[in-house]
Amino acid sequence: MPQHTHYSPYESPRRVPGTLLDCTPRFLSYHRVEGTETGADYMYSPRLGPESDTGLPAPLMDALKRAYMYRRSADTQWVIADVVADEAYTYRVHITNRTMYNGDGPDWHTEEWGIHADGHWHAIPKNPHPGYEHLPAFCPNCGY
Repeated sequence: MPQHTHYSPYESPRRVPGTLLDCTPRFLSYHRVEGTETGADYMYSPRLGPESDTGLPAPLMDALKRAYMYRRSADTQWVIADVVADEAYTYRVHITNRTMYNGDGPDWHTEEWGIHADGHWHAIPKNPHPGYEHLPAFCPNCGY
C-alpha cells in the first residue's frame, strides 16, 4: 500500500497510508516541512523524508523531476510535499528543498509548480502581497 509522510510541529515525522493526492484535505498542512520539528532540527541533523508516493502518474512525475531540476545543482535535496488536483493547472504541487540560505546557513524553501494548458510543468510565482499586482523589479507595492 502506498504511504506518504506527515510532518508536525509537535512530533517527529510519521508515515501514513495513501498517496499525497488522496490525503484528506484537513491534513494538507501536515505536508509542509516549515515550522515543524524536522525544520527546527535541520541545523543539527539535516534530512528530508523519503520521496513520497505522490499518486501522480509515472510520466508526469518524471516530467516534473526534469522540469524542477533543470539548471539546478545535481546535489539539490528536495521532496514533493503536497499534490492537489487543481482546476487551473490540472495538478499543483508543493516542493520543499534546502537550497535557500539565511544568515545561519541552509534553510527550508517551498515552491509551487503546476501543469499548464501547454502540458508542461511550470513554477507558479507567488505574489508577496495578494490583492495588489506584483510588478518586479522595483515593485511600487512592495519595493522589490
